[in-house]
Amino acid sequence: FEWKMAVAALAAVLHDLLVVAGVYSLSGLQVTPDTVVAVLTILGYSLYDTV
Repeated sequence: FEWKMAVAALAAVLHDLLVVAGVYSLSGLQVTPDTVVAVLTILGYSLYDTV
């Protein structure tokens, strides 16, 4: 376990989530349960790809 790698992984995941939230916010769509599932899926893929 290295702190530098952990911080970089968290920064990458947060960046991905912020980009998705920003695009979703700009589109003006409502948040539904399907939206939450999609964001969690993106989080899972992002974290899996980082590790």
